[in-house]
Amino acid sequence: MSRLAARTLLTSLMTMVRFNCTFFVPVLLLSEGAAAADSGVDPEIMELAKGMKKDKKKEPPMDPTGEHPLKKIGPKSVVCSACKMAAKQFQGKVARKIKGKWKESKKKETFEASLPDSCAASAYPDSMIIYERGDGQQLGDMADTMRGGGRTLSIKKAGDHVKTEFLEGCKHLLLVEFKDALLNKLLSNPKKNGRDIDFPGWLCGPKQAQVCDGDEDSEEDADEEL
Repeated sequence: MSRLAARTLLTSLMTMVRFNCTFFVPVLLLSEGAAAADSGVDPEIMELAKGMKKDKKKEPPMDPTGEHPLKKIGPKSVVCSACKMAAKQFQGKVARKIKGKWKESKKKETFEASLPDSCAASAYPDSMIIYERGDGQQLGDMADTMRGGGRTLSIKKAGDHVKTEFLEGCKHLLLVEFKDALLNKLLSNPKKNGRDIDFPGWLCGPKQAQVCDGDEDSEEDADEEL
């Protein structure tokens, strides 16, 4: 293979969707044991190939001990996206039902009855994946991600275990670790309906779960103080 042909082939491969799953992958093997001179491949091409290989190294999970059900599923960007996904379901299946004018007893009753729905398997996509598209690893729906287009897509994890691990993390986050905090948030401002509170920003940001950067609920807190 000429240097020009090798360069063209490698460039094409670098712009293709790269799958780490065994059911889609066209693979180009470049032997590290073969010297550039013997293979006839430009040393610069070999360096580019090594760079691609390094890019596939796994980032450590936010909790490398594997003890925290949510933080063990991946690096911070994955955990942040998982937290926001769970919080959005909480907002839709629990918080939106609770009216500010209700009595506290009715709010608590609705909260307890609806909370498990936030982490029900039926509330989430059948096929969930961990992928990367140039802005850090994310958790998402495989079908939506594949339709997204745009930048090069690299799938890091796929399979039933991705959703299973997420649901375990969701239940720990919403039904155990922050259950009381979520209820208190709904009760702390009797004039505000649950649907008007930014639960993804409040729960996942620095003030609570601390898995996402930024302080997305500053406006909301300012409103509550009025």
